[in-house]
Amino acid sequence: MRDAPLGIISQSPNIMDLVKCNGAALLYKDNVWKLGTTPTEFHLQEIASWLSGYHTDSTGLSTDSLHDAGFLRVLGDSVCGTAAASQKHH
Repeated sequence: MRDAPLGIISQSPNIMDLVKCNGAALLYKDNVWKLGTTPTEFHLQEIASWLSGYHTDSTGLSTDSLHDAGFLRVLGDSVCGTAAASQKHH
C-alpha cells in the first residue's frame, strides 16, 4: 500500500472500495480521517480507547461488543456494524 497507513483512506482504491460499508475512519498519530458516514470524532476516539483495552488480543470487533459497552445507545442508528484493526508498535 502506498503511503501506508494513510493510503487506506487517501489513495484509490480506498478502504470503502475494498470493503462494503457506508463509512470508514483512520485514527493514526493523534489524527482522525473519515470517509462517508461515521460517528463523530469524539465518539471515534472513545471507541478506539475502549478497543485498546478490550480487544488487546484480536483484530475483530462485533456489533454485540459495541452494544455491551454501551456505544449503540449513544450512536443509535448511525452504526449497524463495526470492524477494527490495530497496528502493533514494536
